[in-house]
Amino acid sequence: MRRRKSRLNSIRKLFDVSTRSFYIDQMSNLMNQARLKVLKARDDMIMDMLIEARQRLAEIAQDPARYSTLLEGLVLQGFYQLLEEKVVIRCRQQDMELVQAAVNKNIPIFQEAVKKHIVVKLDKDHFLPSSICGGVEVYNGNGKIKVSNTLENRLELLAQQMMPEIRVSLFGANPNRKFTD
Repeated sequence: MRRRKSRLNSIRKLFDVSTRSFYIDQMSNLMNQARLKVLKARDDMIMDMLIEARQRLAEIAQDPARYSTLLEGLVLQGFYQLLEEKVVIRCRQQDMELVQAAVNKNIPIFQEAVKKHIVVKLDKDHFLPSSICGGVEVYNGNGKIKVSNTLENRLELLAQQMMPEIRVSLFGANPNRKFTD
């Protein structure tokens, strides 16, 4: 009789332990799934924000005064990044006049700053797609080095660099993070 009770008790203990571990595993799986859903919702929110930013970039290209000032900065930055004597610029077909004006304005600025002569050619055979928001691509003379200063590329670059700050401002600081470089 005692043996039966001890066996019964050991079976009960074994059952309780296995049942508890089953519930713990289930709870862990549910918590993990919930955490993944929250992370997915956060990523979706950030992607929606970036899509809205792209749409606002398209509005900038519609304002000729703002867009020409922006193009001047993008062209000059391309010159400084390449530091080449011969440069080829690609832009959207509808931006040719604005880019030509930006080039004419920036050549003397660049030459005075770098003390180098620069020859700039606008590529009239190959254009950037009209579906992009705007900007330019600046190539060195032989076309092997490219500086992509399109508005979309600039937004992507900015989004990658500022992603930690964006997450903190949208969702607050992560309490599990030890270092905030």
